[in-house]
Amino acid sequence: MGGAKGVRVASEDDGSRRGLLIGLGAATLCITLATLAAGSWLTTLSVALVGAMALVGVWRGGAEIAGAAVGVLAAVCAAPGMGRLFEGAVGGVVGTTGMLNRLVSMGVCGVVILIGVGAAVNYGVKRYVGGRPGLEAVNVWSGLGLGALKGVVLALAVHWVPMALEPLAMARVFAEREDAYMTAGGPPEPVADGVLKMARASRGTWVGGVAEATNPVAGMDLLLLAADFAAISRDEAAMQHFLASKVVRSLLELPSVREATAMLEADEELKGLVSAEGVTVQGIMAMLRSETVLRIIDETRIVRDVSPQSGALVRAIAEARARVGEG
Repeated sequence: MGGAKGVRVASEDDGSRRGLLIGLGAATLCITLATLAAGSWLTTLSVALVGAMALVGVWRGGAEIAGAAVGVLAAVCAAPGMGRLFEGAVGGVVGTTGMLNRLVSMGVCGVVILIGVGAAVNYGVKRYVGGRPGLEAVNVWSGLGLGALKGVVLALAVHWVPMALEPLAMARVFAEREDAYMTAGGPPEPVADGVLKMARASRGTWVGGVAEATNPVAGMDLLLLAADFAAISRDEAAMQHFLASKVVRSLLELPSVREATAMLEADEELKGLVSAEGVTVQGIMAMLRSETVLRIIDETRIVRDVSPQSGALVRAIAEARARVGEG
């Protein structure tokens, strides 16, 4: 009798899991097709990732995916802090400095956290769940929640990566085809151009807006603005228009901007960043590798002060760039 009851309960659990999988799969497919029809492939990818991870969670159960889900979440939350803590050690091994070194250090720490936390959680959960068949329903629904959580983090990461790499891609474009790309509209370096297009497409979606607000790599957007600034710094009329804009005049009055300017001018490597010909590719790369720029981001309020006005600043740069070449 007990055996028959156990078989019946298992059959009911399997039927419940199967129904949930079918319903969730149908909902994911419908929403994915709807976002695809709206023309936003990045939003489509984000929705598909969340749905797919939730399906995997239901199918495998919370006990099976707990390590991966918690590991991914822990890596996203802890990697920025640990990355900063181990910057010196990572830089000593790989030879990188500045924001480049921070990105590398965060990546290394993220992988270590993902593997370590994932393995520990998997071990603990499997030991607890093992021999407790009555937890099957909890296993299914926890799998749904953990899978969806993992999907959300991965969907955000799809947007975080091109946003973090955008300044590097811009510098690469400048180095390869600077004049042709920025003035004559020639074809840029393909890999870097793909990163730029993906980052800009991301900012055009609501998911990208969430990703930008939660981007763990603070300060990279300021380096991107500095890279864009190179396009107008060589044209006197465009530069004058930019400096006369309301947002620039207000930013120049901020104490944090003045403090950052003083720190840049005190750096022998960076004080010649803007030459008579404007901002150079070497200057942009020097900023990415500069410890002074890293200190500015960490020790001043410039990120917090400038970020709320970044939209107006981007528009001012776009307007000034439109004047390049007009004389």
